[in-house]
Amino acid sequence: MNRLWILLLVFVLGHPISIANAKNCKKGQPCGNSCISWNKTCRIGSANTSASTRTVVSQEKSHLQSPNADIASNPVLENGQLYEVTIDKLNIRNQPNKNAELLGALSKGERISVLAASGDWKAFLFQDKLAWVFSKHLKAV
Repeated sequence: MNRLWILLLVFVLGHPISIANAKNCKKGQPCGNSCISWNKTCRIGSANTSASTRTVVSQEKSHLQSPNADIASNPVLENGQLYEVTIDKLNIRNQPNKNAELLGALSKGERISVLAASGDWKAFLFQDKLAWVFSKHLKAV
């Protein structure tokens, strides 16, 4: 019995005891050879996040911050279909989102040539830039 204890003691003392070191990691950021993933944006083995990773993270955060946003990820082309505004004032925005930056407004009776649609939003050119309006206040001409 003593020999068994001695062999066990020699075996245990002969092998170094590994001590776990805690890391100060942030969600979605690489941390050594592991990461704490937030919606699978963490890239193991890359110390620096790429611009595309940062873009994906910022898009995901903006979508989470405004859950009613209709992101134009798969717009449907409309090839210049003509629409007329049916309310007194229709806001023009830089993205298909009711909280997006306001670029201007259209008045009742004004017509626009729609290039694309995404959900309840229509895209057209406004001051040489792609702009969006809420389609519920438009009628096809």
